[in-house]
Amino acid sequence: MMEYLLKEFNLKFFFKFLFVFLGYYVLARTGLLLSTINDNISPIWPASGLAIGALILGGPKYVVAVAMGAFTANLHTGAPLWVVGFISFGNAFEAYLASFIFKKIGPLSEKFVFHSESFRLITSCFISCLPAALIGVSSLYVAQVIPGSALTNSILTWWSGDLVGALILLPIILETAKNKKIEWKLKLDIPIFTVMLFVFLSFYLLVINTNKVYLFLILPALLAMTFNNSLKVSLYGVLAFSIFSILGVLTKHGPHQGALALQNLISMQLFLAGVIISNLLIHGHKKKVSLDSLVLYFMVGWIISTGVFYALSKWEKHQERDLFEEHVHKAILNLQTHSIVYENALRAGAGLFLASDKVDSEEWRIFASTLKLEERFEGINGIGYIQEVEKTKVEKQKFLEDEKKYNPDLNLEIKIVPGGDQFNRIHYLIKYIEPLYKNVQALGLDVGSEINRRVGAEIAKSSGKYTFTGPIVLVQDNEKGPGFLAFYPVFKQKKSEDEFIGWIYAPFIMKKFFGKGFGDSLNLVDVIVSDVTQRQDSAILFSSNSQFSPSKSEMNFEINLGGRIYMTQWRRGDLLLRSVNTYPELLAFLSLLLVMFFAGSIANHQYLTDQANILAIDKNRKLRITLLVNEILNSELSIEKKIHSIIMSIRKEFNFSIAGYWKWNEENEYLQFQTYDLKDNIDLNCKFLVDSERIIFKLGEGLPGRSIKENKCIVMTNELCDCELNFRSQSALLIGLKNGYAFPIVFDNEKFGVMEFYTMSDFYMDEELVDTLCNISFKIASSMNFSKIKRENDLHQLKLLESSKMSALGEMSAGVAHEINNPLTIIRGKASVMSSRILKSEFDSEYFLK
Repeated sequence: MMEYLLKEFNLKFFFKFLFVFLGYYVLARTGLLLSTINDNISPIWPASGLAIGALILGGPKYVVAVAMGAFTANLHTGAPLWVVGFISFGNAFEAYLASFIFKKIGPLSEKFVFHSESFRLITSCFISCLPAALIGVSSLYVAQVIPGSALTNSILTWWSGDLVGALILLPIILETAKNKKIEWKLKLDIPIFTVMLFVFLSFYLLVINTNKVYLFLILPALLAMTFNNSLKVSLYGVLAFSIFSILGVLTKHGPHQGALALQNLISMQLFLAGVIISNLLIHGHKKKVSLDSLVLYFMVGWIISTGVFYALSKWEKHQERDLFEEHVHKAILNLQTHSIVYENALRAGAGLFLASDKVDSEEWRIFASTLKLEERFEGINGIGYIQEVEKTKVEKQKFLEDEKKYNPDLNLEIKIVPGGDQFNRIHYLIKYIEPLYKNVQALGLDVGSEINRRVGAEIAKSSGKYTFTGPIVLVQDNEKGPGFLAFYPVFKQKKSEDEFIGWIYAPFIMKKFFGKGFGDSLNLVDVIVSDVTQRQDSAILFSSNSQFSPSKSEMNFEINLGGRIYMTQWRRGDLLLRSVNTYPELLAFLSLLLVMFFAGSIANHQYLTDQANILAIDKNRKLRITLLVNEILNSELSIEKKIHSIIMSIRKEFNFSIAGYWKWNEENEYLQFQTYDLKDNIDLNCKFLVDSERIIFKLGEGLPGRSIKENKCIVMTNELCDCELNFRSQSALLIGLKNGYAFPIVFDNEKFGVMEFYTMSDFYMDEELVDTLCNISFKIASSMNFSKIKRENDLHQLKLLESSKMSALGEMSAGVAHEINNPLTIIRGKASVMSSRILKSEFDSEYFLK
């Protein structure tokens, strides 16, 4: 790998490598801010999207940058160094595996229901994120960083966090690499309005709204935005949705604001994944299926998913509420039962006094030990006896002497409550209290010196009932927390002043009383207790969770204990919340995927059906035009009329805007515009036609010249027009021509001309149509070549005929000459003889007459 990196190294590669490393580090540290189960496990990991994108676009050479970024980011978590190494390896392997799958399944993905690019992206991320989660969590478990009970949640959180992070960033990276420009329209038209609507709804539903069901309103807005904008624009809209989702969770606003951060993040993950996948799949189908069908398929799917989520949420809320109320009622019943048990203990103490003439300290100690307070009466701090003592020296001295008899080691004295005062003429002195080691400070205390204690004692005495005092601070409580006393009055026979003996009492610390009284239910629910006997706002006496405030209570109950009214405010505790699952979100997400799969299947079926119909129509058109061309070529028309008829037929059959023919001038070696055919809506005097008629193209010049030089079809686009740099191409742009095609008419290197076709629409020829028109141009060339050869043969035959005529005339002339020459020769001979005789004067008239 190092040799490969050194071979590839250059300044440009260095900066890209540095960008991947720093980008991964920053995104990883950002993701770790959301960690819940462990400092190394984040429910949102956007760094995975950057890593996979870097390896898909740049190749495996960037895997080292990913590993370095992951290692550096995880060093701050405090995990062992070897664990950080394994986590870094898992992150790098995740990116490599995703890029490998993305590239390898490209040819196969077209066979599946979903759009090729979307299917490749989702599948590669879905599969590759699991090994990284297994490697990372396993290393943390072996290092004893996380317990075995957290393995499942850790793997699911890691895997889903990497998946969501990849689905957020990876599509944006890939789409940006394809097209670096975003075409934002300046005017407020439908596309930009749909983006603004989607972003506004995202903010409202994720930050302000608190009902998860309303989140599904984002899906129609997503459909509108996706259908009216490019993939890149809609991806940035989804990125805004992701940011608002995370912002809502971090600030504890919006619908994802349960008590447990992990459940909030998991719920957010599922909705995020659903929106991201929906966006990708809509873009995958919008070019294949009509708007009506797309809206129908996806809206039906989303409505079903919303219904599933709503029904499950309602059912789960009822289940949660029933479970919550069950534990609250159980806790209250348990507290009331404990209060009755405490009352029975005090009644037993009263029975001891009624059964004995005199109860001394030793008897009370034995009685208290038989009760086994610490085993059987959880929450009680002790049990004692309070006696009324006159405020005279004799009575006080008698009380102290009696106490010293049984507790000689204690320096007893009559005490008043700290901050208290002498309210009346009688002391309410604590004479006995057990267990003594926990309550020795209370022995000899005048409970009448403090108003809440005194009022409670007097109410119990006057009513003859089990009574609690208002909130006090026990002198034996080192923590100085809120507490109270429970009084049970003791009478000899009648409940009257004369028959009154004293009080059996029990001191309670609120924390222990309510903590033990509510029992195990406090593991599942949280409670706040305050005394509202006087119907005035009171301080909190007990709270099972310091983070629980009254404003967050879900249920309130008033409880009457010992004649006092306590307000209990309840909410679900952490364990109860953990027992509440995210089934509605998970099942809604799965149903969304399932319905979208079927919707995509139906859409794909419709697309294939439409494509089959289009293909059949296209085949018929190509066959029809081929037969028509053959018919025209076999007709008796002149070659110029044949070509004009052919280009006119092709233009009408395939709805071209302009069709023309350029004739090759072999002598001067240039192309000259010969004939054309137009749509009805094009002006015959348009500048494009005027320019075409007055321009000539030499070999290799312009669209026709290049076509005949290269002897192949040449395609013209707007960009190619800009590169032509001639006035004809500029005029083509002015009248709105978008695509142009030139087909050379060449046979065996014999050049005849070029057919040219233009369209004002986005129509683009497929390879089969190009081949069909190329075959037609070849047939035309063959026909023209045949016509040329035929003309040459006819001319040759004519020359041969003329030659044969001249030969016959020569033969006839020779025969005539021969026939004439024979008698002339005889005459000439005779004349010669006669001439010689005359010259010799041998003229004989008879001889001449013979």
